[in-house]
Amino acid sequence: MTAATKWQAQLTDGSKLTGGQNLSTDVNVSAVPVDQIKLFTVAHNTFSHTYYAPTKTWYKDGKVWTGYPYPNEYTLADSSLLTVDFDKATGLLKLTQV
Repeated sequence: MTAATKWQAQLTDGSKLTGGQNLSTDVNVSAVPVDQIKLFTVAHNTFSHTYYAPTKTWYKDGKVWTGYPYPNEYTLADSSLLTVDFDKATGLLKLTQV
C-alpha cells in the first residue's frame, strides 16, 4: 500500500474530478465515469502515477511505467483507501474508494 495525497481524473470532455484530500470539492472515485477517462493520476508530493487511457499506458513521474501492479492500493490524505485495478473484460480501469 502506497501513501498518496489525492487522485484526479481528467475526462474526455476536459472536465476534472478530484478526491482524497477531504476538500469540499472532492468526490468519491465512484463518481468517475471510467469509460470517459482521458487521464487518471494518483499523486503525492514525492511522486505521480498517471494512466493515459487512449494508449492504456501508465507513467511514473513522467516516464513510461510497464508492469503497473494491478490491483494497486493507495491510502489518501483523507484516510480513505483507493484501489486501482483493470477490468480485462471491458478494457477499462476499475476504481474503488472506501
